[in-house]
Formats: sequence, C-alpha cells, structure tokens
Amino acid sequence: MIQPGSKLSVQDNSGGRLVECIRVLKKSGRKPGTFGDYIVVSVKKLRKKGRIKVTKKEVCIALIVNSSKSNSRFNGIQLKISLNSCVLLNRQFKNLGTRVFGTVRKELRGLNNLKLLLLSSKYI
Repeated sequence: MIQPGSKLSVQDNSGGRLVECIRVLKKSGRKPGTFGDYIVVSVKKLRKKGRIKVTKKEVCIALIVNSSKSNSRFNGIQLKISLNSCVLLNRQFKNLGTRVFGTVRKELRGLNNLKLLLLSSKYI
C-alpha cells in the first residue's frame, strides 16, 4: 500500500536510489497505490557512481514493481516482499533505465509492460 509520503527504493539503473511518493495516478482521494500502479515521485537520494540520468529533487513518474503488502494469485499462492520498490519512467511512460535489478512479478505482463519484463533479470 503506497500512499503519499511513502519511501520506495529504485530497482533500475536510472541513477536514483530512494524516492518519495507524491501522488498516486488514476486514483481519487486517498486511495493507496498497489502493485502495477503509476505514481508521481520525487528523487531523494542518488547512486554514487555510474551514468546518472536523474537529479536530486527531480519529479518523475514511476511504476510500482513490488510492495510489502502480501498479494495473492489466482492459484492461491501469496507473495510478500520485504520492501517497496519502483522503476522510474519519463513523461511518455518509457523506462529511464536500461536494466532492472531484482525480481519483478509476472503480473506486469497483463498490464502491457512487457518491456519491463524483458529488461529484468528475474521474475516470479
């Protein structure tokens, strides 16, 4: 459950390390964002080295990849991941990074984000 003020880690190589949620897109009121939702974030910390494409205090769009709330699948399996993470996107909803670290859930295939699955190293 991601709501405004939540801190998320960045799971790609765009240059951000830690971001803070400002707003959940396509939800009205105070409804929290879950896995697969788009959010508006502010970059709080950057990586130390490498090609950094974002700056500190920059406002970006992000896609929630993992959330710490447990989610269940249709076959009865419940998945719980220890931290909230996202992938940074530009204004046209394209990936800023060229690689995605860590695990990504298979349900992104149904959300028309197949490119994100191809960039990731593992998916569950």
